[in-house]
Amino acid sequence: MHSMGHMGEMSDVVNAVLYLDAAPFVTGEILHVDDGQSAGH
Repeated sequence: MHSMGHMGEMSDVVNAVLYLDAAPFVTGEILHVDDGQSAGH
């Protein structure tokens, strides 16, 4: 069971990487692209 209700796609990961590449003020952050599995842990 996926918490978002559907399987993730490669574009989800690519969009996360592109966001981090274009965000100069985001430093030292871990961005979890895991369908919300780590939320609240």
